[in-house]
Amino acid sequence: MKSVAIIIHIKKPSAKKVAIELISWLSKRGIEVKMVKSDASAIGRDDLGIKSDVLITNVDLLIALGGDGTILRAVRLLGGKDVPILGVNLGKFGFLAEVDVENLYNVLSQIIEGKYQCDKRMLLRCEVIKDGESVLERDVLNEVVAGRGAQQRLIRFKVDINGKFFANYSSDSVILATPTGSTAYSLSAGGPLISPAIKVMVMTPVCPHSFFNRSIVLSKSDEVCIRCIDRHAIPTITFDGITISQRESFDYLKITTSSREVNLIKFGERDFYTVLKEKLEAWTRVGG
Repeated sequence: MKSVAIIIHIKKPSAKKVAIELISWLSKRGIEVKMVKSDASAIGRDDLGIKSDVLITNVDLLIALGGDGTILRAVRLLGGKDVPILGVNLGKFGFLAEVDVENLYNVLSQIIEGKYQCDKRMLLRCEVIKDGESVLERDVLNEVVAGRGAQQRLIRFKVDINGKFFANYSSDSVILATPTGSTAYSLSAGGPLISPAIKVMVMTPVCPHSFFNRSIVLSKSDEVCIRCIDRHAIPTITFDGITISQRESFDYLKITTSSREVNLIKFGERDFYTVLKEKLEAWTRVGG
């Protein structure tokens, strides 16, 4: 291993402390460290900072110090490159971050020796279509949401599946989630929990004004198109928690399974069902 990229949750003091120690540990082993400029500045290491669009160039590993949100940021920074992500949990219990700080250096030693496995996670390819052309494209790990934004009233959405009309929803929003994202916003909206080993999509309407409010589990080969049918409304689009402002109307949002996958480094026996059991027990103790 020659080069590592590190990103941090800059609002977590512990992330800054761990990053400084980690940089020293890697440097002593002759491993180059790169950081996004804002992250490098936050820990007083401007010398390591580079532009985000070239962060992943010629790196062997991306380390995310924070939690699940930091891993989602890591996925955005990948920009399509096939670089494994190691998530280090510094916050509350999450589903994606694989290791705690106490085990970080033991895990890194094994990674340097090539002794690790990758958990491949599917992505959704999301395209904003206007006048028959794609004007914006994103791959998401968790979910894409077409929503009403700051508008107070419900928005009417028309949903087509594989080119055929499926349903109209008058709702706050419509979520299309991956199995990874089934434990996030989709779950809060009443969607099912899905093992990431199963390659499917799940569509969940949020607060629909209808007796039909169930999620639909779709095949990875399906194509979903979501169109706003309110003449004067422009829905917001959110990719993995990042809202894209739509100043102009568009025709529809198309969602398919991406040809890419994300590689999350995995260690030990902490599989999806173990994590889910621990999470459910935590929710039961504290009431959510």
